[in-house]
Amino acid sequence: MYHRVFREKILVDPNDEEESVMDGYVSIATNTHHEICYIYLGGGVTLTPALVSKCCGISSIKTQEISTQITESLEKDMATRKRAGTDKPACYQLTESTGEVK
Repeated sequence: MYHRVFREKILVDPNDEEESVMDGYVSIATNTHHEICYIYLGGGVTLTPALVSKCCGISSIKTQEISTQITESLEKDMATRKRAGTDKPACYQLTESTGEVK
């Protein structure tokens, strides 16, 4: 997750206008096991351990949310494929008349 810091406040995935007034940023990657895989501090800002910990917690929550969305989408896609009797994504189905990919 990409966090921007402005006067000890955290913005997650800020827009361009919000980024223009930020003091610095921290980029954190976590996995679904709540393990921190990557931390990068930028912009010359000094963060307290408490603020870094808070950002890590937010990253972990967002990772879980995004992972759930991906899993649900994949399950929906698999169900659609089973109903269609194929193991290929719908975008790769060939048209019978031309043999071209739809």
